[in-house]
Amino acid sequence: QGKLPAKAYVLDLDTVERNAKILKQEADRLGLKIFAMTKQVGRSSSFCKAVMHGGIERAVAVDMACARATHKAGMKLGHLGHLQQIAKFEADAAASTFKPDYWTVFNDTKAEEAGRGAKTAGYVQDLLARIAAEGDIFYRG
Repeated sequence: QGKLPAKAYVLDLDTVERNAKILKQEADRLGLKIFAMTKQVGRSSSFCKAVMHGGIERAVAVDMACARATHKAGMKLGHLGHLQQIAKFEADAAASTFKPDYWTVFNDTKAEEAGRGAKTAGYVQDLLARIAAEGDIFYRG
């Protein structure tokens, strides 16, 4: 009927919440941390809130736009930077505003930037390093 604009999402938020509860219970049973991936649903604040009601409190942010959107929706940041690296001049803001549990870095320079931002914000940042070997292929985001 043409009533939904392009790039619109129709979400059953009750089902999102129920699914989040199921995933959270299973993660707890297995002793795992669980993070929501919000990029695929347009970083919707309603989606984030349903996920949080289901017990998942943290999100993955593939970039700063995702970090800002999920933070604005009230979610904590579990992981930052696994697809796109945080720009040098945004590292301090990322560290002080979001304080992610984990921050993926692709090289020593990015590790230094993340570490310096966290130090300025008064904490030590846990980093995940992307290791590349000859022949490895990476998704570019």
